[in-house]
Amino acid sequence: TVLDHGSMVRLTDVHITRTRPQVLDDFYGIGVIVARGGHVEIERALIDHNTYVGVFAYQFGTKVRLTDVIVANTQPSTLSQKGGRGFNIQTLCEVEIVRALVHHNHDTGMIVGIGAVTTMEDVTISHTQPYPFDMSGGRGLTVVFGGQVQWSRGIVENNYDVGVLVAIDSNLVLEDVVVRNTQPRASDQSFGRGIGVQDRSSLTYLRGEVTANHEAGILVQGAGSVGELSHISVTATDETPCGWGDSGCGGFMGSGVIVYDEARMNLEDFAITGSVLAGLQLINAADFHGA
Repeated sequence: TVLDHGSMVRLTDVHITRTRPQVLDDFYGIGVIVARGGHVEIERALIDHNTYVGVFAYQFGTKVRLTDVIVANTQPSTLSQKGGRGFNIQTLCEVEIVRALVHHNHDTGMIVGIGAVTTMEDVTISHTQPYPFDMSGGRGLTVVFGGQVQWSRGIVENNYDVGVLVAIDSNLVLEDVVVRNTQPRASDQSFGRGIGVQDRSSLTYLRGEVTANHEAGILVQGAGSVGELSHISVTATDETPCGWGDSGCGGFMGSGVIVYDEARMNLEDFAITGSVLAGLQLINAADFHGA
């Protein structure tokens, strides 16, 4: 635990494992906490089988750099039935991640929110599991509430619900990132999207592959949401067993790229193949340019 401005820690060649929750309330059990302006550098680390969050960074002035790390198998709290995230990055802090595997955590592999800024290179987020209590969640990357992420070279694979979600005034830049094999929600067999952008958020995506997802490969929806995509391949988008809301079951959607409900998109140098319903679907889109 590293707290307050002026606190600085460097860890090299470490294994942080099996931190347990507090006995009184079954809360926390976090592997690494950095907050209130603390600075941490971690090189060559395995952070696994902790509880609630593997790496938790928050508040303005907090800075974390991780190089060559694995954050895996974070468990939710049994009593609160919450948590289990690999990374929880919040509230205006700055995090840099270079060469990492975020594997087999719960709820979401990584969440970046409330104005936090994260840069990543050569990162894989895979096999995030839903909560065992109600089978909800299982997302790969979630960027919300003004979060900012720039990610070069990565893989998002074999997660549930949504591989990558960008929502609520947030921004995501992807270069050379693959999003594949997102599975429908374990709770109700809906969704399974590769990438979802909504609530006045933006996605810039250069040289990407989105393959073997469900319902939608890439979906940009809502007024103020924008997608700028170039050199993109979207393949083999399958229907999802059940739809959301009152759509029922029996096979739902399966479109490669969807621009929906006054969203905007510029799509250049693209290939969309093997979609069950439609390659490109425009539903009340405010603006679309494809070349």
